[in-house]
Amino acid sequence: MTKNSKKVTQTLYHYTTARGLIGILKQKKIWATHINYLNDKKEFIDAMDEFKKQIKHLRPNVPKPTVTVTPHRTHMENSPTEKYESVLEFLQIIHGEVYVTSFSEEHDQLSQWRGYCAKGPGFSIGFNLAKLKKLVKRIPNGWLKKCIYEPRVKARKMERIIKPAESVNLNGKVFLLSMINKMIRIAPYFKVSSQYDNVLFSHIRNVLF
Repeated sequence: MTKNSKKVTQTLYHYTTARGLIGILKQKKIWATHINYLNDKKEFIDAMDEFKKQIKHLRPNVPKPTVTVTPHRTHMENSPTEKYESVLEFLQIIHGEVYVTSFSEEHDQLSQWRGYCAKGPGFSIGFNLAKLKKLVKRIPNGWLKKCIYEPRVKARKMERIIKPAESVNLNGKVFLLSMINKMIRIAPYFKVSSQYDNVLFSHIRNVLF
């Protein structure tokens, strides 16, 4: 291994209590937790805040809705601002359907012990990364990705979602579905505090895209 080469993680570690370990061994399952009950309370919400910030930055002068008048009807096309607001409204709903399971790339990390095993004995359970990826592929609307903490990285990723939509003339429904689909795949991984997880599995329940 050269000095500049990065360490390749082959195992991810799930920190849990003695009760959690017994449950995993008995049921042979790891249950995903509702996002509202996590240590980092701003997960997902942080992504929506970044979304708003980038919209404001990329679109300082938003055009008004266009109105088309015909002999029989008047049709008003939604402005970009209204479309983005629709995306945020839908994400607020989706927020109640997000479940996650956390992993760490470190097998013995103090912040993980404190975050997940502070009230008693704790365990760090190792899982083969390649096998985890195969399992995740079998779960509809499930993703396994590294958490994102760095503000600049968050801004770049959000910009990559917004700018392509700005450059093409999409109708309201296509625009909405495209933006939401991209947002729900990344929002759970925007994290404020780096003291918790390195890798996160997220599952969006009852959402089909």
